Amino acid sequence: MRVRTAIAALIGVTACTTAGERRGPYDAPIVVPGPRVSHSRGEAGGIVLLWPRVYPSDLTVAMRPEATAFQERLRGLIARALPGRAVDVRPEPERTCPAEGCLGTSIGVLLVRVDDGCAAVLQVGPPGREPSRQEVWAGVMNLSLEVPFREPPESFVKVRDFVPCAQLLEASHDRETAIVRAIREAD
Repeated sequence: MRVRTAIAALIGVTACTTAGERRGPYDAPIVVPGPRVSHSRGEAGGIVLLWPRVYPSDLTVAMRPEATAFQERLRGLIARALPGRAVDVRPEPERTCPAEGCLGTSIGVLLVRVDDGCAAVLQVGPPGREPSRQEVWAGVMNLSLEVPFREPPESFVKVRDFVPCAQLLEASHDRETAIVRAIREAD
């Protein structure tokens, strides 16, 4: 009987949910980060390497190889730009800091795809809830240099010329110096 009651209570808890919220004992809300929110804030003085953001989001699965390659590439560039810093690498799909912000500097990449054309934009956010800085990584585009905290960065980017998706990672090497500088300046 106790097992049935426990199961019924669990079903009741999950049945009362809305996106990102569960109800705990005595109907107190328990806030749970959405699947795209980092479950870690990192550590002060460290780096939170976020999973790449793909736009449009319905291409996330198709862009997984590129996203994985860019995250690994960023890991290497961070090690080169900021040697010895703790790096908290977030798994798919954790692409944004929690509502209270990350404790460390957040770094990620926005990947934009239209048909067989792609573009990449570096995203670097200081600790807390401050705006992120953007840097063109691959492609030709107009962009706002800053994006307000947790606003979708694709709303602040207009791609004028795409790189063939098959050549995206290779094309990103052309701007490596600017990317490393942007990572260092975030510190």
